[in-house]
Amino acid sequence: MTETSTRTDLIDAMIAAGEDFFRFGWASATSGNLSARLDDDTLVITATGQRLGELSSDDFVDVDLDAAPTDSGTPSGDAPLHAALYRQFDDIGAVFHIHHLQAALCSDRDDKRGFTHFHELTMLHALGVPADGDEPELNIPVIDVPYDQDQMIEAVVDKLSADDAPTAPCINIKNHGLYVWGDSPKQARRHTEACAYLFEYSWQRPMNPKQSSSISGFST
Repeated sequence: MTETSTRTDLIDAMIAAGEDFFRFGWASATSGNLSARLDDDTLVITATGQRLGELSSDDFVDVDLDAAPTDSGTPSGDAPLHAALYRQFDDIGAVFHIHHLQAALCSDRDDKRGFTHFHELTMLHALGVPADGDEPELNIPVIDVPYDQDQMIEAVVDKLSADDAPTAPCINIKNHGLYVWGDSPKQARRHTEACAYLFEYSWQRPMNPKQSSSISGFST
């Protein structure tokens, strides 16, 4: 979040993103949630049960870094995981969660390997992979954990705190959805769009069989 971003600016950016994500089919029904950092101690996040394609300024709730509301309203049920990501990384300014179909399919395909591998794609530069030097490649982790906030938080924090922590600004919860972040809503949106492209590509045209579990498809 930039110093000049106001609560209204942040919400306007999330409303615009939510409209597009819903239209793209990445947040159908009432799935998905969006948040942004207001200050060192406070986030603003979509309220529970909201369709991302129909958000208004009244559909956001302020919460602290423990996901407890600081004003009226009920935040998304995923607020604790959002808050955990902000606690984990001081430079996160926004977290976007979408239910992307191909990402879910890739997570089921790749969970035993623990990541989906992306190789030699220019789109990787949008996720911060250097444009110069060797051919670009990136692993986005797949986390196989029940849909339970406490278990999800523990698994995600363990993965992001490990010595070999992934460098991607994204995690893929198996058969659930993507959590993508950036230093602002603008960057989080760019990262989300890049991830969507990558997972669509990976599902339709599996890459680099030496490094991707896609060579064996759904075999056990």
